Amino acid sequence: MTSQTLGGALSAYRQALASLSQSSAMDEAQTLAVLTARDLLQSALHQSPHPGPHRLVEIHKLDQQLREQGPALVKALDFSDYRKSFPRPVESWWWFLDQRLAVAKPHPTDWLFKGATTLAWAVSIGLLVTISGRFLLGGAGVAGLSAIALSNLLTLLKARSDLTEAGNEGAQWLFDRFRLSPSWRLRTRFGSAVANWAIPATRMKMPG
Repeated sequence: MTSQTLGGALSAYRQALASLSQSSAMDEAQTLAVLTARDLLQSALHQSPHPGPHRLVEIHKLDQQLREQGPALVKALDFSDYRKSFPRPVESWWWFLDQRLAVAKPHPTDWLFKGATTLAWAVSIGLLVTISGRFLLGGAGVAGLSAIALSNLLTLLKARSDLTEAGNEGAQWLFDRFRLSPSWRLRTRFGSAVANWAIPATRMKMPG
């Protein structure tokens, strides 16, 4: 293909997106028109010389418009059904807008783990308060008081991370890095809260 053909494919894609923005209610035919226009543009890009910067910028902006129209397009077209009839490679991201917009459904037991995590931290902190009182009444030395103070501090910092918005940012970064689903994130928080019982439970067995 020539650069002139690339220009024609870009123009067709631009016009298809413009018709979407002007339509009050998108239908199946309009959605297919813009998707196939993007197919033709991709084919032209593969077979044409490297496009200039101005065309790259325009294509990027048009693709952003397509992504913004994603929710309306998904309502107008059953993407999954069309992919069965006309398979597309994953690089053709515009044919996978439904998957890109899909929100992970909550697990039925998510509410239980949320409440259990809060309860676990309440019990853990309560145990630490009891342990601290025993150490103080028992006349523990500086080393003993330092150890329990450190345990209290670590537990409170971990609780802050799980239960407050500010401390939650670090945990969210780790969850995103390991690509944990929302349901597994809740279970991980619950597990960390239960694991923290080990420290105060061990301290409770120590002689006051």
